[in-house]
Amino acid sequence: MNTEYTVKQRLIDFLEAKKISKTEFGRRIGVSAAFVSSMRKSIQPDKIKSIAIEFPELNTEWLLTGEGEMLKTGAAELAEPVQMIPLLPISAQGGTLNDFVVSVKEGDCERVVSPIRGAEFAMTITGDSMAPEYPNGSQILIKKVTSTSFLEWGKVYVLDTCDGSVIKIITPSEEEGCVRCMSINPDQKRYAPFDIPMSDIFGIYRVLLCMSLK
Repeated sequence: MNTEYTVKQRLIDFLEAKKISKTEFGRRIGVSAAFVSSMRKSIQPDKIKSIAIEFPELNTEWLLTGEGEMLKTGAAELAEPVQMIPLLPISAQGGTLNDFVVSVKEGDCERVVSPIRGAEFAMTITGDSMAPEYPNGSQILIKKVTSTSFLEWGKVYVLDTCDGSVIKIITPSEEEGCVRCMSINPDQKRYAPFDIPMSDIFGIYRVLLCMSLK
């Protein structure tokens, strides 16, 4: 075994193969951007655990000893890294995303695997107004809409309002300067449609996917 081929160099080779910068690597496992550059002959056990969780395709035995292959058998192609996105510490029909942006750093959030590209955040659904398609406790993957010109009526969005975030189907409103919010739940007496003034909306997020937790 080549003793000059150190843990540090193997980690650098892995990051280069994955096309991940040292800064991005540090952010994903919760260390400083200088972590890789300052490494010596070994890695602390807690850091190895974080690396194994964040990069499940990496053969940690290879990383530590140089034995075997860089990737585990059956691992995905190097060019297709797993996408991790922040799980917001709020829920749909709970606090506001605006409060999150102002007071919570993205790096402080739990991160979840996104099976699709383009998602920016994950949120947890509370309540039954959008059941059964969006059941209570499920997670949705969302992406911010940069312009209201791109809104598609009849689609599901998260509206970040001054009274909290809500997940609804949105349609045009008869009230000027408003959007109409509609629930999927058939109990329309309990979940009747309502209008929200655009001036009360901080941001609009398109729902890309709903994941029910088993």
